[in-house]
Amino acid sequence: SHPFMLSYCHSRTSRLTLLAGAKYRYDRARLEHADQNPMHDIVVPDWLENPALFSAQPLELSQVPAHLKPWVELQDSMTAQLACHFGRQPQVMVHSSCASTLLHWEVARLGADQAAAADGYARHISLNVDANAVLVARSITTLGSAVEPLLSRLQRTPLAKVLFEDSRWQRTGTILPLMSATKNVGRACTWRDQRSGDALVVEEFFLF
Repeated sequence: SHPFMLSYCHSRTSRLTLLAGAKYRYDRARLEHADQNPMHDIVVPDWLENPALFSAQPLELSQVPAHLKPWVELQDSMTAQLACHFGRQPQVMVHSSCASTLLHWEVARLGADQAAAADGYARHISLNVDANAVLVARSITTLGSAVEPLLSRLQRTPLAKVLFEDSRWQRTGTILPLMSATKNVGRACTWRDQRSGDALVVEEFFLF
């Protein structure tokens, strides 16, 4: 196992571990048969491949299912916590990385001009454990921002590695619970590049 993953997991035995219990335990038997039926009954949303299909709306925290609240409120790296939860490092699969129309609330979270920022740049990925998608994410910025080249060249590198290891990045504002049109609960976190001042919104939707 990766030493960072182990030290991170050992230091995080408090909140998610205590709240999770049997509800969060990993179904290893299910993943042992992933090669026979990789996706099982998990439906990966169409918007991953086609950004034009994406739609999601803010959700009240009180509407988030109890077993997902610790994940929605997580302050640390989602990728690292998923590694702790599933017992192995999730693999990044990039589904699209291109221009995308932004929703009104996305523009507001970016702090951009509503009239000038209808179009943005979006990177759509899934995090997979043994070929099973456990989380899908949409990371957005305004077109032409200093953040766009970062998103376009990440390839299969987890965005969390950049956000949590590079001091130029700072998370701002509150975590916004979300519900996608495909009925997946998620959240949006806003980050700001301290050098350029440009913003990045990371939206994560849970498939477990």
